[in-house]
Amino acid sequence: MPSYRQKKYVTTQIKASGIPCFYYVGKHNSDDYPIDVVLKFLELENGYYTFTLGNVKIIVLDANYIKTSDGSESYYKRNYNKTTNNYPYIPQEEIEWLKKELEDDELNVMFLAWI
Repeated sequence: MPSYRQKKYVTTQIKASGIPCFYYVGKHNSDDYPIDVVLKFLELENGYYTFTLGNVKIIVLDANYIKTSDGSESYYKRNYNKTTNNYPYIPQEEIEWLKKELEDDELNVMFLAWI
C-alpha cells in the first residue's frame, strides 16, 4: 500500500500539471485515517461540494456515513463492516445543503458519490 507521502506526491503532481482534477471521498479513503485527515489531504472543506463545467453543475455527495440511533458517524477503520446500522447514509445536514443546490435549475446536473 502506498504511503501517505507517496500519495501526496501523486496529488501534487496532478495539481501541478494544470489538468482539472476533482476529488471525492470513498469509504476506503478512511480505512486508515479519520475523515478530517482525509479532507485535509484532499484539500477539501467538506466531503460534499459543487463545481460547474460548461453548462453542467456537478454535485459531489459524501455518503460515507453510517446511520446511528442518535444521528450518524463517518466511516473509519472499516467500521462499516462492523455495524448492523444502515449505510451508506447521507446525513440530514448534507440533504438540506443538497436541496438548496437543486433550487437552481438553470444548469444540467450530474451527481458523483462513492457508495
